[in-house]
Amino acid sequence: MTSRQMRRSVIRHSLAILGCLFALYPIIWIVSSAFNAVDSLGASRLIPRDLTTENFVDAFSNPVAPVGRWLWNSFYIALSAGLANVAVAALSAYAFSRLKFFGRRALLTSLLAMQIFPQFLGFVAFFIMARQFGDVWSGVGLNTHLFLILV
Repeated sequence: MTSRQMRRSVIRHSLAILGCLFALYPIIWIVSSAFNAVDSLGASRLIPRDLTTENFVDAFSNPVAPVGRWLWNSFYIALSAGLANVAVAALSAYAFSRLKFFGRRALLTSLLAMQIFPQFLGFVAFFIMARQFGDVWSGVGLNTHLFLILV
C-alpha cells in the first residue's frame, strides 16, 4: 500500500469514526440520563454522579401508564405485521416472477405507481375503513390490534 492510499484510508476511517461518535452521542446521553438520579434532563450530565434504576422502577410500576404493556403490544404488533408482510411479499414476488398471467404487467405498473405516493395519504381512508369494519365485525374495527396489524 502506498503512502497516498494509506493517507486516504486513515482519513476515511477517521471520518467514519467521527460520524459514528456523532450518531451515538444522543443515544449515550439518553441512556445516561435514564440512570441519572436528577429529575431534569437539562441538569443531567453525560456521566452521572449518582446512578439509580429508580426511573425504570417508576416507569414499569405506574398503573396509570403501563409501559410494560405498551412495550409488549408494540413488540407483538410489529412482529406480526412484519411476518405477515414478508409472507405476502414472498408469495406475490414468486407469482410475479414465475407465473405468466393476464394483467401481470398492469399490476406491476400499478404497484410501482403506488410507491410514488407517501403512505400517510391513506390515513383518512384507513380510518373510514376501520370505522366501517367495526360496524360489521367489531374484532377488526377501530382501536383493535388486528386492524393495526392489517394496516
